[in-house]
Amino acid sequence: MSKLVFYKIRNAECDFCGKHKEVVTSVNENTYICANCAKEINKHARINEFVVKQEKEQL
Repeated sequence: MSKLVFYKIRNAECDFCGKHKEVVTSVNENTYICANCAKEINKHARINEFVVKQEKEQL
């Protein structure tokens, strides 16, 4: 996996929710995400990681 580079972009549209925000984060200059969407994605990623860990422990 290549190194992720994050940029602060002002007055841009989030690629996930489509809303125009005062500031979004850009990943490698091609994907824009607002804080609300980033929190939601992080929440799901943590849940998925926890579920997989629990499944491995049951085996």
